[in-house]
Amino acid sequence: MTDKQLYKICKKYGRKCLEARRRFSGLLPEVLRRNLYEKKGFGSIYEFAARLAGMTRDQVDTVLCLDRRFADKPLLHEALLQGRIGASKLIRIASVATTENQQALFETAQKLSKQALDVFVKEMRAEKVDSGTMGSGVANGKSGNGLIDSIYDDCDGLFKGFSGDKSLPGQGNLTAKSGKTMTNHSDWCDASEGLAKPLNFDYEILAALSPEVKAKPKDLIDKNIDTNGLLMDFFVERERKIEDRKEAIAKELNNQNSKALTGAMNGQKLGDINCGVMAKRPLSRHILAKVRRLLGEEFGDKCAVEGCNAKSVNIHHVLGFAMTKSHDPIHLKPLCRAHHEIEHKDDTRYQRFKSGNGS
Repeated sequence: MTDKQLYKICKKYGRKCLEARRRFSGLLPEVLRRNLYEKKGFGSIYEFAARLAGMTRDQVDTVLCLDRRFADKPLLHEALLQGRIGASKLIRIASVATTENQQALFETAQKLSKQALDVFVKEMRAEKVDSGTMGSGVANGKSGNGLIDSIYDDCDGLFKGFSGDKSLPGQGNLTAKSGKTMTNHSDWCDASEGLAKPLNFDYEILAALSPEVKAKPKDLIDKNIDTNGLLMDFFVERERKIEDRKEAIAKELNNQNSKALTGAMNGQKLGDINCGVMAKRPLSRHILAKVRRLLGEEFGDKCAVEGCNAKSVNIHHVLGFAMTKSHDPIHLKPLCRAHHEIEHKDDTRYQRFKSGNGS
């Protein structure tokens, strides 16, 4: 047996093991209701789950808590009991699940990985807090339900202590230069602007600038020159140059595609390669180095989604490469792994194309 064959078998049985664990977990609420564990000689539901499926106490508590939490949400409740979605995913959406959005969350949980689901739920909670549709308890990272929160604290990184290792990017408490953790609104808001503006925002900017660069605006300020206007002109010009370069590269790529197509139609040859044959082959997914450099100049090494500080690992084709066969930089953006998953999950046009139902 080769390594490849061995790995294939391991994955096969691993998937079956995970599916069996999900199905077993879904049976626990009914086992508890019937006191089946007592009838079969087990001291508790925890001993029952541990001996039969190797489940920990926290895992059992999570399932039983979700059973109560989803009692009024039949679709999610059924997903738990039938093992269609694992508890580790369901607990991530529990705090934002309602009877109205349960269908959408059910589909989302099926499509996204746990890491992407963490980001999706975090952004969903933030949107609701911004719109004022959720209470202050949620703004502080809690669902407002004491029972579910107590379970989440032990089981789910999304609700772990804000300064803990399992906190998501952006969840940590702001910390002043003195080392004091700022927890109250007045500790970290600039009341003069009426906005929730972190005071350490200025420190981050100053720390990133070299002494030589800091001296330039200071010199202009001393001369009563409009420093803000000059800096804004610089930023606007930078963005304009990037857009111009994007358009130039897009035009170049379009011209190359047109020439290849014309050559294929005329049966001509490009070097030693027959253009007609080349045109029938799928275009390369390789993105030109100059396109990658340009995206790096625009977005750095961070995800293009506003507010996300994760490093970008994928270049996303907004219009879908499978449909357009184009690396037009105007329609490209670097994303972290989680946001790349979310983008494809929300791209209904791409999903229809992938399933063969048209564009």
